[in-house]
Amino acid sequence: MHSIRADKEKNRLYLTLGRLDSVEEMMKVAEGIRDACKDLRSGFTCLTDLRDFELLDEQYEFLISGVQEFLVNAGVSEVVRVVRKYGSWGHIQFDKTSMNVGYRGRYANDMQEAENILDGKVD
Repeated sequence: MHSIRADKEKNRLYLTLGRLDSVEEMMKVAEGIRDACKDLRSGFTCLTDLRDFELLDEQYEFLISGVQEFLVNAGVSEVVRVVRKYGSWGHIQFDKTSMNVGYRGRYANDMQEAENILDGKVD
């Protein structure tokens, strides 16, 4: 399941990504992210929940990179990724591509920790 939401008050993009089964599904998610960013101001933060994300074949990493490049150009200031504590390495795929476009996300083990980081309550 995927969820994309912009919180105008917090100036924050919320993404929940699960298994992506097709290029069409990936493109639909990318379009939803672009649409949600229209409601945000430059300097927005992004909380990405990857606890149910599964690794994509490397041939599709350009799609992740394209969305991340879009986010950089749209003005994302900070990214926190919520990851599973055990048994999943999907976030590594996001790290690899985001470093290539110029930013590094931080990790959190749950949504509250991620919120606290983005709200400046945790260093």
